Amino acid sequence: MRSYLYCISGAYTLLLGFSKKVFVSNHKTKKEINLETKSLIIGILLAISGMAFGIYMGGLYIWRIDFQYNMIWSITIALCSFVELGISIHNLIKVRKKVTSCFSV
Repeated sequence: MRSYLYCISGAYTLLLGFSKKVFVSNHKTKKEINLETKSLIIGILLAISGMAFGIYMGGLYIWRIDFQYNMIWSITIALCSFVELGISIHNLIKVRKKVTSCFSV
């Protein structure tokens, strides 16, 4: 059962990533796009990812899962979390510099 819950969690993350990609790729383009179609795609992806997250969290409440990781897996999970945090802080600093340079002109 645990593998299904991990798959649902992964599907949730992928769907959110795809919806962000659709938004960013259409936000940067200069050509005419059908905004209704793109909005519908983003809405469907977000709805499906919300349902996947609901199923995932419901499964965690219904089935008791005993998480036991060995030292290597624990360090790997922590490393991935810190790398993600570092990338987020780097992008935040980059955006803040870009915003302040836009307002100073």
